[in-house]
Parts: sequence; C-alpha cells; structure tokens
Amino acid sequence: MDADGRSARAKTKLATRQERFADSYKAELDAFRTILRTGKVDSALTSLADGLKVQQIGAAAKISARNGKPYILKMMIYKISDIMYCIG
Repeated sequence: MDADGRSARAKTKLATRQERFADSYKAELDAFRTILRTGKVDSALTSLADGLKVQQIGAAAKISARNGKPYILKMMIYKISDIMYCIG
C-alpha cells in the first residue's frame, strides 16, 4: 500500500476499516437500539461466552505461532451468577 492508501499492485484505492465494516457497525447499533427500546435480546446475537471463546482461540493461535506447533485448547464453560465464563 502506498502513502495514499492505494494497492501497490492494482493501484486502486483500498477501503478504510470504517468503510469495510460500515454495514456490520450499523447492524450492531440497530440491534443495541432495539434492545434498549424493547428490552428483548435477539437470540442470534453473540454472548459473553462467545466473546471469551474467541479471545481464547486468538490467544491459542498466538501461542501456536510463537512455538511453531499446534496448541491444544480445552474450553470449559461455567455458569457463575448467571454470567457465562469460559476457562481454557
């Protein structure tokens, strides 16, 4: 990428992060507004447990890359005070 944000190979302007994810951000804000307005959470939304799993997977990927071999990830989910926690 050059200083103007263009692809070095194709010489076309690359989309910014905001441009690439604009639809996703809008959908997230719309879902949040709906929750605030109605008090109902769409079951399709990700949970805290989902987010924690993603963090664990990312951490395992970094460990694997650093060590040059697969990292075995064992995930367990515990329910504590109605909040889901994932522990590797």
